[in-house]
Amino acid sequence: MRRPLASALFAVVTALQVPGAAATADEPLPFKVPPGYRVTHRERIAPGVGHVRLDSARPRHVVEVGFTRPRSGYRVTVEHAGERSAGPDRDLEGTSGLCGGCAYATNGDYAWRQPSRVVGRPIGGIVERGVVLVSPDPRHQQASYTYGGGFTTKRVTWSARVTSGRHALTVTGKNVPRDAGGLVLYTSDYVRSTGTPAAGAELTLALPGRAGNLVPNAPTTAAVVSFAEGAGDGAVRPGTVVLSGAGAQATALRRLWNGGGRGTRVEVTEALTPDDVWASVGAGHILLREGRRWLAPENAPHLTTTHPRTFAGAMRDGTLIHATVDGRERNAGRSVGMPLEEALAFFTALGAREVINLDGGGSTTFVRAGRVVNRPSDGYERPVTTALVVGPGRVPRHRAAPPPSAPRRPRPDLPDAELAAAVWVDDAPPGTPPAPTPFVVWVATGNAGAVALAFTVLWVRRGRPLLPPA
Repeated sequence: MRRPLASALFAVVTALQVPGAAATADEPLPFKVPPGYRVTHRERIAPGVGHVRLDSARPRHVVEVGFTRPRSGYRVTVEHAGERSAGPDRDLEGTSGLCGGCAYATNGDYAWRQPSRVVGRPIGGIVERGVVLVSPDPRHQQASYTYGGGFTTKRVTWSARVTSGRHALTVTGKNVPRDAGGLVLYTSDYVRSTGTPAAGAELTLALPGRAGNLVPNAPTTAAVVSFAEGAGDGAVRPGTVVLSGAGAQATALRRLWNGGGRGTRVEVTEALTPDDVWASVGAGHILLREGRRWLAPENAPHLTTTHPRTFAGAMRDGTLIHATVDGRERNAGRSVGMPLEEALAFFTALGAREVINLDGGGSTTFVRAGRVVNRPSDGYERPVTTALVVGPGRVPRHRAAPPPSAPRRPRPDLPDAELAAAVWVDDAPPGTPPAPTPFVVWVATGNAGAVALAFTVLWVRRGRPLLPPA
């Protein structure tokens, strides 16, 4: 009798030790298993968070699906490779490195392959924890997550302006390569230098509180630190941003500098729409939007042939999904990959409401607990610029940020003597006359009003005596 009891206890303990073993039997999947597919792996990561592998025989597909239910206590963040992604691919970081100790993750945006010194070089924008790191490209879609925990494929737009007195400059991009007529903003939380050619001009601004970036949809008061012309590749130190322009934009920066010099206060306003974007990466074609087909018929070979794919989206109940499809393994008898039309049919059968295509091919990677669990087609994990990472934590409540203002005395610690000499005092720039008191303003306004009234009366009654005849 003891042996069967011991065997039963051993079986129970073993089942509890195996990841995902029978742990989700009482928790239904948040999607339907499409016809022709079967579940070959199921793992409960946390309540409402899981990883499922779906296999089909004809055609041969292996699909990794991660899901995160609403109010699960887990959130999606965008992680970028940062300075590790400057230069050649060997210096980039893989999804597993960006994942860290996350629940699961997939690769994110596509990457430009031509040489560039601008960090990351994704094709689209990056919004990380509510902060814009790279301005979105209007030619590309974005996969975005909101402060409310939702997912959207709506167009993300960005703009920025710098104003100081009569000077107003329109910024054309953020942390992207500067073109011939562009005015680009570079921030210290994304780059160490602008990577720009010598032809042009660069104006360095200090942000309040040594911030590394701007607050979207709220004006930021900054102070001019320095101006350089004909040098290029200016340093972007912590607590500063750099405006870099060429041609007419360089002339505009020179005028702003000549108008006040070091210490001049400027207002930088960055607009992000939708205004509730918490995280976002550039993406490719939209398959589904609001439960309806959004994919237009395409004839491009990379869309109509079988390749590894990566997708992000949401179910009708708000459950977030991230999926990869292995491919290019037909000769080995394994997963062949999907054309987008077939992917559209798969996610429609799954019951998804929103789905967008991310970078695929050799970049397709699904990471679980820091380990790659799919089969990348290169035979190894390819470096990427961004990753969509799911981990414990709640998205903070979205509040309209108050406009940052210059701190009062004493001056804060600043990166170097040049900055310390330039900014964040309570008074106006040197040479500015003191502001009049409210009483002086009231008296001056009253006197001016009286004089204006007298002249008005004289003009109306011109040619007549001021008093009626006796």
